[in-house]
Amino acid sequence: MPLPLRPSGACDGCGAAPRPSQRPIRDYGLHSEAVEMVWRDLPQPEGSPPKRELVRQVSQPPQLQLVPCFGYVSLFPLLMQLLPTDSLELGQQLQLLRQEGLLWTSHGLRSLAPTSSAYKKYNTEHDAPYWRGQIWVNINYLTLRALKHYSSAAGPHQAAASQAYAALRENLLRNLAGQYDSTGYLWEQYDDEDGKPKGSHPFTGWTALLTLIASEVF
Repeated sequence: MPLPLRPSGACDGCGAAPRPSQRPIRDYGLHSEAVEMVWRDLPQPEGSPPKRELVRQVSQPPQLQLVPCFGYVSLFPLLMQLLPTDSLELGQQLQLLRQEGLLWTSHGLRSLAPTSSAYKKYNTEHDAPYWRGQIWVNINYLTLRALKHYSSAAGPHQAAASQAYAALRENLLRNLAGQYDSTGYLWEQYDDEDGKPKGSHPFTGWTALLTLIASEVF
């Protein structure tokens, strides 16, 4: 069973070590950074041409530790509105949320920071990255809901929450509406670098949250 998220003073997967005012919340569990994709020769009948496949190679077994990756999972205390309005932790999470180069993009919040070792990495040769960088509307909706909550609650972080809410909502609506105009569809996910649609389409599952975001219904 995974253990609770907890704050940490180190941030190996967030780039440079954060300032004391920017302590990320990280998961704690079995993890190894010593994982890579390598080519392996497959046994073939005599006389057959050689055949290879990409496989995961773990050179250091997973150990219980703080996982040095910053992504959607790091935001859940904020998303679930568990942080007191006057807490230091809320201010820290709002700062990290807006930090370009981590989750913040001009198209919405990406699912995993580019500084993470797992960013856009394959699990196997045929198992492409899924929640490893792409923008997902459902988590962005939960983020907006939390920011709306904190922007309406008196406290030292009210203004920062309000500014983050307005900027994130504008980024999402601009990209989602623009891609809909270009393709005629709502899509499962969106690229974090150029905002282009990816995955299944038409996808009016959680991407239909666009209508609630536009209407500010949270």
